[in-house]
Amino acid sequence: MNARVSPIYVAAAIALSSCGDAQPTVPSQLAPAPSEPVHRVTDPVLADSTFGISAASRPAPIEVIQEKRQIRHRRRAPKKRGSAVSLEIIRGDDGPDAAHRALAADPSLARRAGQLTAGEWRDVEHWDHWLELATPSMSISADNFSPHVTSWGIQTPRIYPVVIDDADGGAVCDAEVELRHETTGRTIWRARTDNRGRAWLFDGLGAQATDGRLLVTATAGGNRAAGPASEIGRATRLELAGTGPANVADVMFVVDTTSSMADELEYLQNELQDVLKSVEADHRGLRLRSSVNFYRDHGDEYLVRPYPFTSDLARTRAQLSEQSAHGGGDEPEAVDEALADAIRHHAWSKHARARLLFLVLDAPPHGAAALRMRQLFEEAAAQGIRIVPVVGSGLRKSGEYLMRAAAVATGGTYVFLTDDSGIGNAHAKPTAGPHDAGYLNDLLRKLIGEWVR
Repeated sequence: MNARVSPIYVAAAIALSSCGDAQPTVPSQLAPAPSEPVHRVTDPVLADSTFGISAASRPAPIEVIQEKRQIRHRRRAPKKRGSAVSLEIIRGDDGPDAAHRALAADPSLARRAGQLTAGEWRDVEHWDHWLELATPSMSISADNFSPHVTSWGIQTPRIYPVVIDDADGGAVCDAEVELRHETTGRTIWRARTDNRGRAWLFDGLGAQATDGRLLVTATAGGNRAAGPASEIGRATRLELAGTGPANVADVMFVVDTTSSMADELEYLQNELQDVLKSVEADHRGLRLRSSVNFYRDHGDEYLVRPYPFTSDLARTRAQLSEQSAHGGGDEPEAVDEALADAIRHHAWSKHARARLLFLVLDAPPHGAAALRMRQLFEEAAAQGIRIVPVVGSGLRKSGEYLMRAAAVATGGTYVFLTDDSGIGNAHAKPTAGPHDAGYLNDLLRKLIGEWVR
């Protein structure tokens, strides 16, 4: 097959194969200055979207809420029958206190799903913003990730987006894609396309760039295509005869159960159970496999408590409900041990429409695990496992950078709990652009649907 190199940039590449004809969006760090003003997102679906869902399918409008010191945009959350803790309560100045009083009066509220609130930020759709934050710089501010780039040893500026289509222009799902050195044939990065034919390749996650010309190859169903990699940041399109997406999807939750999670764990357990039940109902024709795994830290009752994949989602929900928060002690936890077990020691589907790993946590791994985390991100990307961090209260900027880098490297997205629910301790605001807050279970349900449809 012949390769076609198209001058489509990162922010626009995500619209290909399913969003119609997108105009190129040029990250200023990656291309010469254009003669006309640059718009960050020109595709109408992307420019007017919430949680990756187009405006036409939004369940509720956005409203502007006046508060004492600021105006902020927030989704008007749908009222949940039987729930006293909702966004209607927290609009007052004593929002968190009101929520806590309601919970004290009725402890059963914690067992009701649809209360935690969250936002989402996908850095591959805002690449110029990510580069401003994540490129080592002499200018260090509270919002700059420069010191954390150095401490974790993970850099992501050399990105090569790829879109794989068949002869009819349809997306080729789960194709194996590689970035190789053209002369030596050495494989630099491996990934798999999502259900829209997209993959993101990297010239490694370290500081050293590869010398020489790079080649992109794609394989699916015994068919192969290859072509020269485009310039950094520009998408390469390859045409490949696909075999159609597999009718299976793997969904895994990896959950921190140390003591610091106690303020939100019971709520999270119920939200995740509700998500599994809803997704199963939403996609009855799809074979869904689920796994849930829990971790603490060295010296605790257990380091990792894993459960294998199963098609019995009710079993996974029961395993979720049995856990409690305990142990930990210091801030870092055994995140790397949990990820290593999840990626290396579970039977992920060989062919799948999606492989999703939701990493639910409120603390980073130990600093000594930096190199191992980088290796795990590379392994996850090669297997087509998309890491979706779901971060709770207490995560600092160092952990935020690492989790966002995990999402970038594996084609996932970054999900963060917010203070809007009035539940749990204070949640740090991510260093991100404008975004909406909604119910966590609605968001996760939409994200899973987005990847498996």
